[in-house]
Amino acid sequence: MTSFALPARWRVVLPPLAVVAAIAAGWALVDPGGTSLAAAALLAAAGSAGLAVVDRHRLAADVAVSTRERDELASVVEAVFANGPVGMAVIDLCEDQRGRFLVVNPQLADFLGRTVAECETLRCVDVTPSEDGLADLAEELLTVAERSGRTRVAVERPLVRADGTTVWGLLSGMVMTDRHGRPDTLVLQVQDIDRRRRLQRDLHRHTAFIEAVVTDVEVGLIACDASGEVTLFNPAAYTQFSGCTDTRQMPQTWPRELWPRHADGSRFRFEELPLQRALAGEVLVNEEFALVRGDGDLRTHLTSARRMLAEDGTVMGAVVTVNDITERKRNEEAMALMARTDHLTGLPNRRLLNARLSEALRRPNPQASRVALLFLDLDRFKLINDSRGHEVGDRLLQRIADRLLDGLRPGDTVARMGGDEFVVLCDGVLGELEALAIADRIRHDVSQPLLVDDDEVVITCSIGVVVAEDGAHPDDLVRRADLAMYAAKDAGRAAVSMYRDGLSTAVSRRFHLERRLRTALRDDELVVQYQPIVDAVAGDTVAVEALVRWQRDHQLLLPAEFIDVAEDSGLIVDIDRLVLSTACRTAAGIDDQLTVNVNLSSRQLADRDLVSLVTGMLDTSGLAPERLCLELTERALISAGAGVDAALQVLRQQGVRVALDDFGTGYASLTYLRRFAVDVVKIDHSFVRGMLSSRNDHAIVAATIDLAHELGLSTVAEGVETPEQERVLTDMGCDRLQGFWYSRAVHSADLPRHPVARPGTSPDRHIA
Repeated sequence: MTSFALPARWRVVLPPLAVVAAIAAGWALVDPGGTSLAAAALLAAAGSAGLAVVDRHRLAADVAVSTRERDELASVVEAVFANGPVGMAVIDLCEDQRGRFLVVNPQLADFLGRTVAECETLRCVDVTPSEDGLADLAEELLTVAERSGRTRVAVERPLVRADGTTVWGLLSGMVMTDRHGRPDTLVLQVQDIDRRRRLQRDLHRHTAFIEAVVTDVEVGLIACDASGEVTLFNPAAYTQFSGCTDTRQMPQTWPRELWPRHADGSRFRFEELPLQRALAGEVLVNEEFALVRGDGDLRTHLTSARRMLAEDGTVMGAVVTVNDITERKRNEEAMALMARTDHLTGLPNRRLLNARLSEALRRPNPQASRVALLFLDLDRFKLINDSRGHEVGDRLLQRIADRLLDGLRPGDTVARMGGDEFVVLCDGVLGELEALAIADRIRHDVSQPLLVDDDEVVITCSIGVVVAEDGAHPDDLVRRADLAMYAAKDAGRAAVSMYRDGLSTAVSRRFHLERRLRTALRDDELVVQYQPIVDAVAGDTVAVEALVRWQRDHQLLLPAEFIDVAEDSGLIVDIDRLVLSTACRTAAGIDDQLTVNVNLSSRQLADRDLVSLVTGMLDTSGLAPERLCLELTERALISAGAGVDAALQVLRQQGVRVALDDFGTGYASLTYLRRFAVDVVKIDHSFVRGMLSSRNDHAIVAATIDLAHELGLSTVAEGVETPEQERVLTDMGCDRLQGFWYSRAVHSADLPRHPVARPGTSPDRHIA
């Protein structure tokens, strides 16, 4: 037993102290020899302790004890104080000493991290946390006792230890009064609840965390007890099964009508529900369900479920997690569809075509039928796309796709390979003749006028055809059909070509030429030469036409040998810019009067930045706008839209001249004279060459000159090669002449200002 002794002056309050000690210790104080006076005093005091405030003098007077009994009582109290399970103290409530610890037992001293002697030098304020703004514990207990009127005063509060830390205690006490009824002493017991408070705090924190997670998580959570009755569900579960996003309407109990139905509308059997399956011992991990929820929407859920077991292994219930993956599934399906189809037209793409082609080649074909592949490319689609805008081009591709679908045979596939290329897979053709007939019908259908944005568009296509042999590989068939399509383009476009051995060599040359042309642009192998245009009367050079040449392997290649490849590949745009830039710089540097004529391709004419391109070249070179003439052919103007009209008007207002080249060769030349504001008409060389031997050509040339003059336009005759042609044209009143009779295209340094007429040698092929 721990050595402990009450001060002698406190033996007068032994009965109430004994009561408090006995209650704190939970002891039954019974004298073995019978109910002694001390025991009777304790029981009487215990009965009187129902009051929070006790008159100790009255209590002592009511209990008469002998010296022996008082000694016995003192021994009991000392034992309880020394070895009781809780801390105990007596606190002075007198005005001058209020709050001073009079007696403290070892348990309370340990609780406060001090010795008993240290504690008996303290006041209550010394163990009260200052930052909490609390009254000291003596004042607090006294106030509670006086205000509450309860039979027992108890509060939970922190106390300060010697090291400055705080610990929580459950404080209960009894206020003793003197003979005048004034508070005299406070008998206090302190129970250590610090660990319980920490556990409660941690439990509250974890509970709040779990509640927040369960409430805010997007995964549905549903729990049930061992009978299968739902005991918990979160807002996500309610929303996923009801379709109602306003969780303020969420009921407190799970409505049974919210259990979903199968995709076919039938109800789930009770034993099919994930919670019931989990209660039966089944573990569900990410099982996918297609369900019809309460609002009738078909949803896809990913569900996991397992049962919950108590420590003894009994089943407490089950919990299920439900994740609505409908949107994810739809996105996955859309992504899978996008991976197999073309985003613009909705047609199968190259990947899906290859899959279907491989399947068709593996499948045995009855009655000797075969697989045919048709590779289709729209002719001059890039011109329409550039001149009228990509949106119009996209809608045109969609209309072409619809037209191809409408003309398909049952079981055939049409796919878009990209750009303006389509492939038609024909499964079950009897041979090349049937494949060619199908291709010709498609070519005819595609060439019919289309209405795009209330504007009629006519476009043709070139088609390559290949019929599969036994053991053919899909990639080889596509490549061969592609080669045949290029052969159709070489044949003049709007044609159908069947693949034959040897096409690979011819088309490979074309591909090789395109690659070489790209390299030529990069390595500055393209040069610009100039052919003089002379005044028909004075014979002086008044203008030059800029013409591009390819200096390759010590040879000078003319445009006729590479210009088609340049247009098909799009390289013509870079070539046009090169010629325009070089011509402007050259003209600005050789003469302050000479005009330079530059040809614009259909691609360049369709450029929406045409005006800024031309004006930028003029500003950079310093060439006056009046000294630049842009030559446009019917081929360049055939798909010109309103934007081209406006661009030419702006350039002409700035001083740039416009010439209509190769006049007379196209069916719409007169239409272009009326539609476009031009300054010069250039008569095509074919009429000049034939006018001395053909009355028709002579009449056309004469009529063209007269018409131009009536319209206030000047004329240039191309392809003048003899003095007779010169004389006739001069007599007709032609303003300017151009041709080999005066000079071939030469470098700028070799341009003659006063050419001497001389017989032309064998002429080059005409270049526009």
